[in-house]
Amino acid sequence: TSTGSHPTYHLINERILQSLSRDTILMNASRGAVVDNKALDSILKQRPDIKVVLDVWENEPGISHSLLRKVSLGTPHIAGYSENGKLRATQLVLAGFCKHFSLALPPEKSPEIHRALEINLEAENKRGELLNRLILQAYSISTDRLDSSVTSADFDRRRNSYEFRAEFSDYLLASDNLPPAIATTCQAMGFRLH
Repeated sequence: TSTGSHPTYHLINERILQSLSRDTILMNASRGAVVDNKALDSILKQRPDIKVVLDVWENEPGISHSLLRKVSLGTPHIAGYSENGKLRATQLVLAGFCKHFSLALPPEKSPEIHRALEINLEAENKRGELLNRLILQAYSISTDRLDSSVTSADFDRRRNSYEFRAEFSDYLLASDNLPPAIATTCQAMGFRLH
């Protein structure tokens, strides 16, 4: 938004970008124009210490290839493309439709999607390595990484033909073989424990 008491257009502007602390990680999965992409591209020329992850871009699908080459990770606007995310969004639309037309809302049907993740604890000797392995088994974001040769048509095709992925909450982990600290962290991240 560009108007109102809290406009979001270029909310993260050149002034804010210049004030970022060393080794900042900036992630945007909201709307592309929340971050001034031209200013970000310029800042990243001077500040390679800033790590940037962008799922959304100004002027999609015609994104800035200059900026794409500088970000640590760029994806084609698919952060919300999970099975349960799409189901929840559809339920919200249905609820709004029923409310607007004074209709009874049908009973909610939330399919339980359970996938088991198996991890060899013997092969892991550090907490971070175990968490990293669990996360990558559930979803490896590198499969969605954009390369610098992506065209507008490629961007649109990848976004529009995206196969929905599972969320951490769709996975079951056997908690009896997880160290308590790891189990607590996994639960906080949304994994289901049994």
